[in-house]
Amino acid sequence: MSLDISSSGFFYVPIDDFPVDQLIMLAKKYFESRNKNIIDKESGLGFMPLTFGKINKNQIEYRESFSYRPNMKNFEYDKQFETFFYSLRNKADKIFQEVIESLGLDIENYRGAMSFSTLNISHYPYHDQTRCGIAEHSDWGLLTLLFTDNIGLQIYTNNEWFDVPNIPNHFIVNIGDMLEIISNGRYKSTKHRVITTKEKYSIIFFYEPKLDFLVKPHVSSDNYPEVIFKDYFKSKLDDTYQTKFKL
Repeated sequence: MSLDISSSGFFYVPIDDFPVDQLIMLAKKYFESRNKNIIDKESGLGFMPLTFGKINKNQIEYRESFSYRPNMKNFEYDKQFETFFYSLRNKADKIFQEVIESLGLDIENYRGAMSFSTLNISHYPYHDQTRCGIAEHSDWGLLTLLFTDNIGLQIYTNNEWFDVPNIPNHFIVNIGDMLEIISNGRYKSTKHRVITTKEKYSIIFFYEPKLDFLVKPHVSSDNYPEVIFKDYFKSKLDDTYQTKFKL
């Protein structure tokens, strides 16, 4: 059965001149190093070892990852990651603007939402059996840019799981929970997961509102209550890592 990704909260955009190979090489260098700062409870940034995070409390997730924002303390690769971060954010800015304008809305009313994002690099090691890389979930922010060097991403739509194909020289983009609220459900934040059979690396850019941004539907709606992003974001962090974050 074929899948129309564009109707399911997922679509593709060209990579253009973004150097994905360079970022993956830098990520490999980081994961191979011994200088890894464990995830910080003040910010939610840092290194997450294998099987540490659990979106689904009953399912072990076989991956290690690193979450980054610019000017991260005691991070030796800060300046290198910073360049990649702002390049991805500029691309996400343009995509978000197009989505907002497709709703007939003025992007100037949403400039305040465009200031908080996270770059995540995930490594899924080889295992001799099919493993859960990331359990079923939806993304928390506005939208997500993804580049992955192998298959494994699946989305849930029409009561079935579908493999998301990689298209050469394209990012996969998916709608997040906050953009579903803003669009009043026109754009869906689709559940997805990662099932791994081979080693792979993924570049994931979470494009998110600033923490104090009040997210609400662009028209009056009983289906989507208003939410301050910080409250939503913190609750998701707390659940994922089974601890309390300060933010």
